[in-house]
Amino acid sequence: MDRFLKNQKYISIVLFSFITIVVLIWYFNFYQKLTSDHKRLLKTKNNLKSQLANNKKMANRINALNQDWNILNEDFGD
Repeated sequence: MDRFLKNQKYISIVLFSFITIVVLIWYFNFYQKLTSDHKRLLKTKNNLKSQLANNKKMANRINALNQDWNILNEDFGD
């Protein structure tokens, strides 16, 4: 064991292997899940933005129709 710790080649191999294993565990356990959740949230955000824009357009149409309705109602009353 003492001889193993004195040899720099073995220490560097063990260190490199440990770092590689830690990076792989991090990537497969955390990073992939985070990126998939992030992509899903971006799709949801874009979907909500388009729905909001559509609802704003419909609200503007309702205001315009309401004004037209009031004008026609006043004309009918006359």
